[in-house]
Formats: sequence, structure tokens, C-alpha cells
Amino acid sequence: MKLTLHVGAHRTATTTLQYLFHLRRARLKQSGVVVWGPQHTRDERLRGLTGGHSQTSLWDDISTAASSVALREAQDDLAQEDVSHLIISEENLLGKMAQNLSQLALYPDVADRFQRLAWHMPSVDCVALCIRRYDHYWSSVIRFRLRKEPVRLSHEDMKVLVDDHRNWRGLICALADAFPKADVLVWNYERLGSLPHLAARALTDLRIVPLPEGRRLNGLRRMRGADAFKPFEFNAKDMPHMFEDGIFTPFDPAQTQTLIAKYAEDIAWLRSGAQDNIVYVDHRDRRRIVKVSNKEGVPRDAG
Repeated sequence: MKLTLHVGAHRTATTTLQYLFHLRRARLKQSGVVVWGPQHTRDERLRGLTGGHSQTSLWDDISTAASSVALREAQDDLAQEDVSHLIISEENLLGKMAQNLSQLALYPDVADRFQRLAWHMPSVDCVALCIRRYDHYWSSVIRFRLRKEPVRLSHEDMKVLVDDHRNWRGLICALADAFPKADVLVWNYERLGSLPHLAARALTDLRIVPLPEGRRLNGLRRMRGADAFKPFEFNAKDMPHMFEDGIFTPFDPAQTQTLIAKYAEDIAWLRSGAQDNIVYVDHRDRRRIVKVSNKEGVPRDAG
């Protein structure tokens, strides 16, 4: 049975894609595909897959091992139902948004997490990831956390986020290194975030009926005015760029340009073919996707 891990990232329309899979679950099952979302991965059996820290404990290993056993048993049961492809869609496999903010870094322990997952789950065939422009990603993460709790960041903290040496390229390579025999499938939010049926097609090789036009989940309304920024440590009135065109953006124009350039380097690397087991998914229009890879046998035009 083919096993795919769709690992997010957070704030890249992951919930919308999971909802699409849920709506089309009967059609997928007919084609031998089953998708498990957070309602499956966060129960007692599989909770160990999403745990872990840079300094793992014995309990982390025991929990992950128990979840991997439960997963294998579930795969055996699915095989009896003629399921040939299991997709596990869980963004917390990468880590937590709160941890990213507290450590001011992009998934700082992802390498350790996935090395441990690979040890307990050697049969993974594909790891799938959606990436997003850094300035938009961090803005979205901050907005999301603001709905739940105060987020206190200083000017210096914002500089740390801009200067963070961790990037999507390093994260993608960490996934590829952890699962050297698996494909690492990558697409970007800017092109496919609003076209989840194309992301679903890249994952399943099936034509998926799109969601109704404009249907998106877990989106955030625009944050307007200084009141929306009260939980922050610095004064929004001194930083008018935070509400440029009425949309919250915590980075000044120079920082935004730096982050855009950093992201452009990631995309250029992916479009150049990256490395052997990394496959980049692009699209030509609302019906066609293109897969770019140096791996022999991977079609450049997926139709």
C-alpha cells in the first residue's frame, strides 16, 4: 500500500484541502484512496506521530512506536477493503505554530521529528508539503495566534524572523534526507492554494471535482485598526505599514522585500529540479499541473 504524508505547512490552505478530500471521500475510496485528516491523526492511536521535541524523551519514542504499530494494523485492515493508497494529512507533523513563534524560527526541530518518524515509519512513499511567501506566512501565523492568545513581539523579534537562516529549502531537504527513498512533493500556496483540486490531483493522480467557487476554510478576515494589534509589545501607531491597504503586515517594506527575495530563491531552486527525490508541482491553468524533477521517470507535464 502506498503511504503519503501530507504535512502542511500551516496557513497554506491545508484545512481546505482536507475538507475537499472529506467531501470526495466516496469517489476516492472507489479508486482505492483513503485520506486521514486531523480527526484520525489526533486520536489516541496516532497521537504519537505529531509529538516530539528537539530533545526527545523516552516517552516520545514509545508513543511514536505505538502509533506506528497502530498505523500498520490500520493499513492491513484497509488493504482488506482494496485500499491501495493511504494519505495522512496532518500539519502538526512539522511542529506547532506556537513553537515557531516562541522560538522565532521556521519549524526548528523538523529534522529531528522526521528522522524519528522515518525510523518508525520506513514504508513512507511520499511526503507532501505546501510552502508560502515568508512575509505572508508569518503574518498569517501571527494573526491566527492573536485569535487565541496575546502575541508579544518586539522590533528585534521581527528582525530575527527576517534573518532566520532556516528556510523552506532547508526544511524540504530535511524531509528528503529523512525519507531518501520517498518522493518529496512540493507546491506553493500562491499558485495552488486557491485550487485545492489540483493539489489533490498531484497527491492522488486522480481528477478531483473542485469545491464550489470561492469556498475556503479557516480563512481570516482582514484585521483593521490599531485595536487589532493591542496584544503586541510595540505601538502600532508608530508602524503604519502594519495595516497597509487595510491588511495586517508586521514587516516594514525593506523586510518584506528581503523575505520576497528569499522566497524567490526557494522557488527558483525547486523549478531548476532541486535534488533527485524532490518533485515540484506547478500549474499552467485551472485544469493542468506540471511536475518538475530531476528524478528519472517523473513526467514534467502531469496533464
